[in-house]
Amino acid sequence: MLPAYNDYCPLTYVDAFLQENGNYLVNGYDVEVGKSDIRSSAGFLVVQLGRIERDFTLEMAASAIYQSLHSLFAACNADVNLEIFRTTVEFSEFMKLYRCNYSHVILIGHGSSQGIEFLDKPKPVAGSELCG
Repeated sequence: MLPAYNDYCPLTYVDAFLQENGNYLVNGYDVEVGKSDIRSSAGFLVVQLGRIERDFTLEMAASAIYQSLHSLFAACNADVNLEIFRTTVEFSEFMKLYRCNYSHVILIGHGSSQGIEFLDKPKPVAGSELCG
């Protein structure tokens, strides 16, 4: 908190009104967005993709990003959480229950241009499969 910024929050709030044509009027501009693009609050989920053995580099990276987001959005009404998953099943089941709480998901793990590694998959999981 800085002395000149009482309750400082880096998120910008907008007024959005649904029009008859299906577009939103956002701050006076006609914008074509879907209902899922308008959120009442932001949420950040930092996901550490783990293994059986501890990986201190991964742990430190996930913790640093979580702490940075937590500090940056401390004055906002934003959910900032850190979760550790090892398998796609764990990640999928969690997201089925809580995905509506988060506007952003940050994955911290090992991977390559082919995808991200999970314990229960023999090959890296590509972005399209992960989003599904």
